[in-house]
Amino acid sequence: SEGLEELTRVVSRTESTVREADESAQTAESNAKSSESVVLATSQAMKAIQSEAEEISQIVKVIDEIAFQTNLLALNAGVEAARAGDTGRGFAVVASEVRSLAQRSSESATNIRGLIERSGQQVDMGSARINETVESLSGVLSAVVEITTKTGKIAEGARDQTIGISELNTRVAQLDTTTQQNAAMFEETSAACTSLEAAASVLQDLTRMFRVSSLSVTRSSAA
Repeated sequence: SEGLEELTRVVSRTESTVREADESAQTAESNAKSSESVVLATSQAMKAIQSEAEEISQIVKVIDEIAFQTNLLALNAGVEAARAGDTGRGFAVVASEVRSLAQRSSESATNIRGLIERSGQQVDMGSARINETVESLSGVLSAVVEITTKTGKIAEGARDQTIGISELNTRVAQLDTTTQQNAAMFEETSAACTSLEAAASVLQDLTRMFRVSSLSVTRSSAA
């Protein structure tokens, strides 16, 4: 009985440990799902940035083309102003400023294009790493889900074992009580048998005495 009670305590502790492991696995599953959601959201943001960068690149391309055309027009205007001599000198100054502005715009567009290209490369690298992270998280999540399922089954089995051992412990206790009752009844029966043996012995003695007495009376009558 003591061994069975110890087994009950061990199984109960095991059930508690498994239940805690099951709860930890469920928490890990929830965290993995949350992390996966965050990474997916980041991936979507990266794609949006990449799309916007492409749009900006197209706008910069248009600006560069406009600057190129403006530069050509300013160059032609400068040539025409030079041909006009003193009359076109003021226009030549304006054409020179316009040409300078067009060149600066072209340089800025080139710098912006380079910045966008570098940003695009970084976004591509980030997207690739995020995709790898998503794949890894998917694998982790699958493993965690499998662990959660298994620990849940183990916890259920441990609960069943606890219930079964508790019932067995109850039945053993009942059997022990019945055994003790039977032992008491056996002692009572043994005592009763002893009393019967004593009574039988007395009865035998009385019977023997009765026979001797009867024999003596018979002999006296015959004489």
